[in-house]
Amino acid sequence: MSPTLSLCLMTPGPPGRVRALLEVCRDAFDEIVLVVDASGDLATLEACADLADRRFSVDCSSVVVALGWMLLQCRGDWVLRLDDDEVPSAALLDALPVLVADRFPTNIALERRWLYPDAGSFLVTPPWRPDYQVRLVRNVPGIWSFPGVVHGALEVLGERRFAEQAIYHADPLLSVADHRRAKRDRLARQRPGLVVDRFPVNDVYVPEDHDVATAEVDARDRALVQRVLSGSEVPSAGSSDGPAPRHIERAELERPTAVRAVLPSAYRSRVRFEDQPARLVAGETRHVRLAAQNLGDEWWPPGDTAPWIRLGARWLDPRSGDAAAPEDRVLFTETVRPGQTTRVMFRIVAPPDPGRYVLEVDVVHEHVRWFGCPTRVQVDVLSR
Repeated sequence: MSPTLSLCLMTPGPPGRVRALLEVCRDAFDEIVLVVDASGDLATLEACADLADRRFSVDCSSVVVALGWMLLQCRGDWVLRLDDDEVPSAALLDALPVLVADRFPTNIALERRWLYPDAGSFLVTPPWRPDYQVRLVRNVPGIWSFPGVVHGALEVLGERRFAEQAIYHADPLLSVADHRRAKRDRLARQRPGLVVDRFPVNDVYVPEDHDVATAEVDARDRALVQRVLSGSEVPSAGSSDGPAPRHIERAELERPTAVRAVLPSAYRSRVRFEDQPARLVAGETRHVRLAAQNLGDEWWPPGDTAPWIRLGARWLDPRSGDAAAPEDRVLFTETVRPGQTTRVMFRIVAPPDPGRYVLEVDVVHEHVRWFGCPTRVQVDVLSR
């Protein structure tokens, strides 16, 4: 059976242009997920009701923040993400079944071509070309990570293929130069000093300010671009057999993102020993099974990923409660969602001096706090 494909798109509108883009894409995808910024034109949701399988409004205008949550809404075997100022080339739409049939790559980078100064030309001067974007990814959430910062790229484990098929970026055609200069300056303040090959990254938004060369857009692609930029007639009332749009709060959008605030309501857990180390030899290393349940409302990330939430262990003097040996840590091996229980193998090292100790294990938000929901066991540490 051929792999299935989802398209996800976040946009503030306008309805006509978004509808035209979805019309161009509809036949190439098994599912379309449409996300509309609530500060934009919410009429876009109704205008595309017959084209989108799932529709959402969100309290967010940043794709950087919403990207992880958006991808998690998709059900296809592969997901292609487009921005609302982009148009897939005819070659890409034709090649999608072949690209996703290969079992080896987990992510495919597509060439993004910047349209300028009109819909019939695209920039070929570096850094506008080559500009590869990881947009086509295998739908395995455990291999994704999301930095959540401006110009922070989606990170995907596994093999990457650089495909020759392109998407066209129409930002220089959809906004006047002064608006794009303001965008450049705003983004530069958020991540100052960001340079690639000695070129200020945010200057890509203003080709007018540089000496550039262009090439001609293929005739098939020019027709697609003009169709999208011209927009489609919006139906008076959308019709869809799918579910009604859902509204999503920003806190839910931020859950998969590395850079996010962790609220006090996250610091609740239950930890238990599945193997209790009653006796150890001084300095001995022992692997102990533990189960940790997330009773808060935050996702605990796997591996060495922000926010740095993991299991911590510390040896305490049973009389004074003071630390008696260096602390240990173990990373979670999976995303632990609210209500979920995960199991880990914790490598603990007994204190160097014999005696009776308390081994305490708790969840830790590194550099912030221990959760304060520990489990404790008394351990006799024996002389060598």
